[in-house]
Amino acid sequence: MAGEKHFGTALFGFNKQDVNSYIEDLVKRYENKIKEYEAEIDRLTKENEELREKYEKIAAEEERIYQEKERIAEVLIQAQEKAQLMIDEARKKAIEEKNKIQEITEKEKEKLVDMKEQIRALKTVITNTLKKYEEQLDSIASGAFDVNLLDDDRALDEVASSTESEEQITVRE
Repeated sequence: MAGEKHFGTALFGFNKQDVNSYIEDLVKRYENKIKEYEAEIDRLTKENEELREKYEKIAAEEERIYQEKERIAEVLIQAQEKAQLMIDEARKKAIEEKNKIQEITEKEKEKLVDMKEQIRALKTVITNTLKKYEEQLDSIASGAFDVNLLDDDRALDEVASSTESEEQITVRE
């Protein structure tokens, strides 16, 4: 059989020296194997410790990165919220400013309409007055002067003075 040891024979059994040397050889081989295994165990233990330390460092780094990402995300969210508030506030101010400008524009349009109306009235009065003066000149030239035409001149003066006072009020506003 393979792996079997053949001992020499002696008077009462196997040769003791062969058996003892075989046993000693077995013990040495097993001790060497045990030392090799212990060395391997020590090496693996050290490697395991190194890997555990690396793992702990990596886990700590991962945790730090995760916390930093969360902090950055929170800061970004806050920045977006602030930016949105600023945009909303700017829109609100723009709408308010637009409304103010529209109010001013509307007032100015009303003033312009009033001024145009005053100009039309003044134009009518001036046209009528010029016609009356023309009639007066014609009547003077023909010799018949009408006293009622002088009353119309007073009415013209009143319209002109009221128009001037309205223009002064408009300018002050």
